[in-house]
Amino acid sequence: MPKPFKRIRPKKYYKILKTESDGVDIDYSMTFRITDSCNFKCGYCFWNDGINYPYEAVTQTVANLYDFFVKEGFKSVLFYFHGGEPSLHPQVIEILKYMRAKEKEYGIKTYLEFQTNLSLKKQVYIDINDYVDFFDVTYHHLEVTKHNNYPTFKDNLETVSGYGNLRNLDIMLENVEENDIDHFYSNIKEILEYPCQYSEMIYGFCHYKYNAETKQRYLDFYKKHNKYEQQYEIDGKIYNTNDLFKEGLDCRGWICDVGQRNITINGDGNVFMCGIHMTNFTHRCSDDPPYTNIVTDPSWSGKMSILRKIPFKCRWDFCGGDFYIPRYKKDESEI
Repeated sequence: MPKPFKRIRPKKYYKILKTESDGVDIDYSMTFRITDSCNFKCGYCFWNDGINYPYEAVTQTVANLYDFFVKEGFKSVLFYFHGGEPSLHPQVIEILKYMRAKEKEYGIKTYLEFQTNLSLKKQVYIDINDYVDFFDVTYHHLEVTKHNNYPTFKDNLETVSGYGNLRNLDIMLENVEENDIDHFYSNIKEILEYPCQYSEMIYGFCHYKYNAETKQRYLDFYKKHNKYEQQYEIDGKIYNTNDLFKEGLDCRGWICDVGQRNITINGDGNVFMCGIHMTNFTHRCSDDPPYTNIVTDPSWSGKMSILRKIPFKCRWDFCGGDFYIPRYKKDESEI
């Protein structure tokens, strides 16, 4: 009988070991989602058949947020465009233009970090580059191959890296067929030649129960070619990002800095503590509602201010990938 799945649950401490400096000084960051839609259907991802949030709702959310930034005295903020695939939004350029106009109007330094699969025409990314500070690129071999998209991806990657603002290049070590692994590795070696600030291979989503030899090939390739590894120390043991994706991180009862320094916001104004809160609600896995709505809730600003002053205690048994958010000591009574 198989053993029940057991997540990593910190008991004494949780430390994020920064192996490199982020190099961006910000007062507040937001995971910002302007679409739930994507043209890829990666096996580990939920976001491929949702909606594009209306331009009016997105810009109203942004406008209200800048009033909040002033109220809280922020000098610098970061919007991390997550998805779905944000470049698919039909008004993505208009949204970016609007945000740059708000930055100028309010005098608040605004960093725009744009996650993408680089699957669209080159001109899309040339236009987006005029407004963003950083690109985060993810390579999904199975979808890229299915859509015969590798030449487009490589061409776009060359273009984006040429701007000098390729911040992250994440490579998903997916469960490709045995006869495709050499081709897979050849593509990875090619794209790793392009300059970027960080590049991490993610194998934690893959399921190796089918073939131990394939698992070992992946791990050997990872050890030889992976460029960057974020590490975490939990109760004296060192984990990397892949460990946490594979095993899951249960931080229930621990204090997290969401709301104080960062938050997740959808283009309809809904505010969530983190990615797993948003994912659970949006996909009806939980009845836990959004914390507030920036567009429709008259009390939203006060609620956001309160959240910045009162430490938030995690109530989810899976971190949802937001491993970079610091956790603090659990209540003594619960250790």
